[in-house]
Amino acid sequence: LKVRTLVQLADLLWEKGDEAYAQQLFLNTQELLRGMKPSKAGDTPSGEDRDMSLTPDKYNRLQALLIQKLTRHDAALAERLMGEGSVALSINADIKIEENVRLANELMRKGQYAEASRQAEQALGGRLSGLRNLTILLTLLNNLRKSDLKAADNLFLQTLVQLKRQPEVTANDVLIVGNYLFTGAGVAEHLRSQVFISPARVGDTHLQADISIDRPSLMPAVVRAYLNVATEVLGRPAVDAGDAKLKAAAAQLLLPKARRFTPDLVPRLSILAAASGVVPPADERVGTERVADPRARNADLDSVLKEVDKLAEKDARHKYILERFRYFYLKRDFMAAMAVADKSSDADLHNRLADLVRFAQAASLIEQGRLDPVEQAASRLGSPSLRQLLGLSVARTYLKREDTVAAENAVNAVFNDARRGAASVQQLYPLLNAVEMLATVDASFAAGRLNDLVSAFNAVEAKGAASPPNRLLETVRYKDHSIIIPVSVPGINPGNFYLALRPLTLTDPRGTVLAVLEIKNESVLSEGMQALARALLD
Repeated sequence: LKVRTLVQLADLLWEKGDEAYAQQLFLNTQELLRGMKPSKAGDTPSGEDRDMSLTPDKYNRLQALLIQKLTRHDAALAERLMGEGSVALSINADIKIEENVRLANELMRKGQYAEASRQAEQALGGRLSGLRNLTILLTLLNNLRKSDLKAADNLFLQTLVQLKRQPEVTANDVLIVGNYLFTGAGVAEHLRSQVFISPARVGDTHLQADISIDRPSLMPAVVRAYLNVATEVLGRPAVDAGDAKLKAAAAQLLLPKARRFTPDLVPRLSILAAASGVVPPADERVGTERVADPRARNADLDSVLKEVDKLAEKDARHKYILERFRYFYLKRDFMAAMAVADKSSDADLHNRLADLVRFAQAASLIEQGRLDPVEQAASRLGSPSLRQLLGLSVARTYLKREDTVAAENAVNAVFNDARRGAASVQQLYPLLNAVEMLATVDASFAAGRLNDLVSAFNAVEAKGAASPPNRLLETVRYKDHSIIIPVSVPGINPGNFYLALRPLTLTDPRGTVLAVLEIKNESVLSEGMQALARALLD
């Protein structure tokens, strides 16, 4: 994470015109990499040795990232560093896999299918990553598939095993590999048996490979194997906010496939997909396929309540309650949603759903400018994160009325609530709104809240990556089933370090820098430092 952050900062500095300092930062980062020792196969972490988790593949990827960013600014220097460092290892791996697969394709053309398959297996020892290498491999698999479907499927399964073993696999890698089974919506039907990698878009996120359309002769067991590996890979901690966004978008593309082939993976993929910012209702078209929900067409409340009463089995009953609650909630029919929630016999689940209804109703009051009832409504919420979102929105509304005292009182109440403890780092990011909204009105007050927020970040136990959320969402679970609910509230975003820090750097740059450097969670610190650098350079 430290290396990635330094590389991003060097890239930013060069873009902003500080070429000399950026070049030195690239060189210093290269020296840092040289001093890091990748672990050996079979090693396990012990004591304070943090390098044990740095696999050779991960080390090579860090080297490649540095060279990639530096090449944009100084190709000659990048070439020199590449010759000096071990980044050549990853490039050699690319060359090896390409040579092996090309040889396998040549054997395929000669009809030597068994030898071609063995040659391809050797290729799987190389790094499976990148559009070029994976497209070459897919072409081989596709050629083999035309002559021996079973052999091609078996080789694809070996590819999945190798992919799963790799410590770092990108979201695009996952989707490109999936093009053995699927293809893009823009590919003509008569060409769907060929390898055509077409791009996809989820919200404002662009991905290299679309998987909307099934290829002919799919074996369900092979599809399930792919979806299991894809879900496991996408569920790994993201290296930064950009990686998290790509993984969420890829999960969104995988959801329709999971609903058909691996329903047990839908809850996990739904949670992963939520951060994409595209959360379609249960009966909305996803990609090119309609979600299979035979009850989704039954939108009449009376019929839904009768259907709930018919379901004697508790798990099936509560799964249906969640689905129908989400349907009515997204239609903003909150009375109907509450009526469905009232059918739940699980107290915790009922309280979570009731919280969401009360929150949505309070958010509507804020939109109408009626703030007095909101405080009472917020006090009834059991969810701290929902209470805090309402408080932040109230503060924003007071500021629009130029009532700074009331706004600061509302913000203080939010931070007092947050001091009682947050369940995760991501729940704290929206509090950056408080710093941002007050920084231009009362810089001293905003700086104090920034320090409070840093303390809150530091009080939360660090568990993996802590990338900022792309959208305000709440996940409600009942056993192995879950729903994702958007919780928008007027004037509040998911939290943006740059927007919060930019005005403070104008009034107290030193104090702002010192506050950010106090962050202990490395993922949050990385986000804060990159935003701080942009703010100072603008």
